[in-house]
Amino acid sequence: MPSIFISYRREEAADMSGRIADFLDRRFGAGTVFRDVNAIMAGSNYVMALQRGLDESRVVLVLIGPRWIHMQESNGVRRIDSPSDFVRYEIGTALRSGKLVVPLLLDGATLPTAEQLPPDLTALAERTPIVLRNDPYFADDMAKAITAFQSTVSWAPASAGVLGVAVAGMLALAYFSVSAATATRLPHLGITDFLMFIAPNFALIFAIVRSARTRRWLWLSVLLAAGLAALLGGLSSWPYTLYVINLPNILVLFVFALFGPRQLYNSPEKQHPTHHGVFTMFWVALLAFYFAVRVTYSSKLSTAELEGELGLAAAWGVILIGNALGLVRSWQTHNRVWFIALAILFVPSFPLFLVGLVSFFITVNMENALAGLVTLLIVAQIITMGIFSWWGPRALPARLSAAPVPVTVQP
Repeated sequence: MPSIFISYRREEAADMSGRIADFLDRRFGAGTVFRDVNAIMAGSNYVMALQRGLDESRVVLVLIGPRWIHMQESNGVRRIDSPSDFVRYEIGTALRSGKLVVPLLLDGATLPTAEQLPPDLTALAERTPIVLRNDPYFADDMAKAITAFQSTVSWAPASAGVLGVAVAGMLALAYFSVSAATATRLPHLGITDFLMFIAPNFALIFAIVRSARTRRWLWLSVLLAAGLAALLGGLSSWPYTLYVINLPNILVLFVFALFGPRQLYNSPEKQHPTHHGVFTMFWVALLAFYFAVRVTYSSKLSTAELEGELGLAAAWGVILIGNALGLVRSWQTHNRVWFIALAILFVPSFPLFLVGLVSFFITVNMENALAGLVTLLIVAQIITMGIFSWWGPRALPARLSAAPVPVTVQP
């Protein structure tokens, strides 16, 4: 899996790019570097392969020679100004996605200024360049360049969230297995079932979506098979479901978290959440509420009611935070429709949340009507948070300083 992407123009840096790729492969291991002539197979989709290389890489090295900024198309237009220029596309994508972009200056070249670059590449002029010379200085200059991005290239899991879910599922399964094998009376909590069954299924959905959007068809096939097995296991009462289906699925998630695709496919038409904070709160609240309902109504454990109350309190607390974030965003963007809609849900939520906390601490059960109202309100707020996070108002645009108005002085 490549970690370093080399962006260059073949007319002036073909030989040097190959030498750099060989040096980095020897330093970090074969397959670390993505260089188009070596990484893209004949007959494959060039644009998709290029995008995949950018997605998987964490560092982009931009090789800049003396003619890099001045090269022109046949019509006299600078290549870097053309929207179809691959070098411009590579650098622009890397800058937008927050990757580490390191300019390498070849043959005495200088870093282009912001005025010389297109608007989407002006941030390149703010990157600290590294001068790369030929022998006898090449090895020393490459060593200096490596120190700038070595920590970024170091291996990291492809998905820390899925890795956490997989590890938690393994620990919960081991705890359950030891308790069953030794016939001990270790407490069997609802959180154990949640970590063994519910959380891995949500992580499996995330992994399937990521594999589909990164065009990893092999991963997608394996994960869809795991999802189908999990669905059949959930609908059945087989006694060996835990070890025949759930354990392999957790292991698949573990491998996916370590070696699976890292980033989503970046297409121009892709829509991002308008508010990442509310989007995160939506998923946390959904998981907590699902846990509370599942434990309360499907478990016969003595601790089920306590765990259900804790899950419900967690869901409601997260909802209040997400709702407050939405109210702030709506106020800042002067979107009164969203502000009123969120306020209608937020105003009754806060006192009901306090009533729920009081009833929990003094062990007084809510009336059925009040419990039903609370459940409906939570469901409505979770749905509203999900809609707001994708289609709500965006952040205010950066304010531009007003240009001074010339004043005419009459004689």
